[in-house]
Amino acid sequence: MPRTLFNVMNEEVFTEESVSDLSKYTWLPQFQVLPIGDWRVLVNPDNGGWVAFDKNEFRMVKTDSKPPQSHVGEFLYQAGLCARDGYAKKFVQNSDYTEQLYFFEFAVTTGCNLACIYCFADARPAPLGGTATIELAELFIDRIAEYRANAHTNIPFIIEFTGGEPLLNFKVIRHTVDYAERTYGDLLNARYVIQSNLTLLTNEIIEYIKQHNIGLGVSCDGFDAVHDKQRPFMNGRGSHQVVETNMMKLHGLNPDNSGGVITVITQESVNKMPEIFLYLYLCGCREMILRPKEAIGRGAMNPHKASLAHLYVEGLFNVLSSVITPLYYQRGELIKERYLSLTFQHLFHPYRAFMCERSPCGAARNICIVQPNGDVYSCNQSADDTKFLLGSIIRTPFKDILKSDIAQMLGNRTVDKIDECRVCTFRSWCSSPCPLVAFRKYGSMMAKSADCDLFMYRYERALRGLLENEFDLPVVGKLAGFDVPIHWFEV
Repeated sequence: MPRTLFNVMNEEVFTEESVSDLSKYTWLPQFQVLPIGDWRVLVNPDNGGWVAFDKNEFRMVKTDSKPPQSHVGEFLYQAGLCARDGYAKKFVQNSDYTEQLYFFEFAVTTGCNLACIYCFADARPAPLGGTATIELAELFIDRIAEYRANAHTNIPFIIEFTGGEPLLNFKVIRHTVDYAERTYGDLLNARYVIQSNLTLLTNEIIEYIKQHNIGLGVSCDGFDAVHDKQRPFMNGRGSHQVVETNMMKLHGLNPDNSGGVITVITQESVNKMPEIFLYLYLCGCREMILRPKEAIGRGAMNPHKASLAHLYVEGLFNVLSSVITPLYYQRGELIKERYLSLTFQHLFHPYRAFMCERSPCGAARNICIVQPNGDVYSCNQSADDTKFLLGSIIRTPFKDILKSDIAQMLGNRTVDKIDECRVCTFRSWCSSPCPLVAFRKYGSMMAKSADCDLFMYRYERALRGLLENEFDLPVVGKLAGFDVPIHWFEV
């Protein structure tokens, strides 16, 4: 029987009452066929809709000269593969916030006390790094308040303090938050986050972030054998023991901390992903990002082998089967991993909430980063690359910065305008991120994703696991963010 999990936000793909014998169904011309093991998956690359047929069912589809009608036709219409009476089904495909700036990064320093082998910012020792002042911090908050007033919006804003290592300049972080609360109160509607390597964490800092409900995100690459090799101090000494001690302290003193953990996966750690994930869980972490190393900053100096993409994807789904699912049934806890969640969200429904996997992406539309000197870049991937400099908050409001030429170019990069992506079966699921990394690899923002093979295999592997009943559907549905249990729709 043809089956799909697409559009599971609707509990029933169709009802008896919705099927009319008078309706005529026709195939949409853009659908493509994706072989997945013994299955043939019909995909509409325009909206991400898909239906899986086994080989016998697919043979009938191909040889039957009559277009699908009745229940099968309605099923395919609801899944976005057929037109009904000449009209295709419309799906909501974008985030609510696609045209609004709501994520403001503030690099309070470009200095760092670690020498991570893949640092995309290529951060330098603290004395050599630029440092934001309290005057810039106040202007930063004033510019955000100005933008909120001009945008006539009340959506929650996110302010993330980054670096370098932001705790090197905790004085400015504290002043920024205090100034915002004292000057604007609840009118700013801001949520604060710090992304830290945790080596400088103190009880005083924990108490402050707890009082002000600031999330503290952790950068940790797992247990000592991996972490110390990838994230040493500037003198070469391993940082793992300090990070582990402070991570346990953070979760002990502030168990409601809303920050997650970012782990960078390299050739050294790709075969240890389930063990790393379990280790971080035992350290108190409940939301994870297992991010493959990117070829920017220091990461470009030691490019990973081509095989990392497949090894990374296999490791990602191994985490789902061997750690996340058993923990859910043994302890009743769902531990989320960002890229697993996104993969299933995009396969199940075209709604795309995450700005970095959207077409166009959120760079200079939903997110920007302010450097310690006031310069504004499209996102942290582009910081200090003058080709992506948007302007300066010292001279220009955010609303005008977003009108810059580079901001317009980023906003015009849509997946349908990229030659290779335009004909790709995976384009709706993938959306070809990221324009900045694509530019660095191919010399053009209008090139395909620099990680094209990784994204294709990520979705192919997810579909194969679903169709072969390898993954637990209740867990998968919860990872994708659905409150109701998901189940196969069949006809």
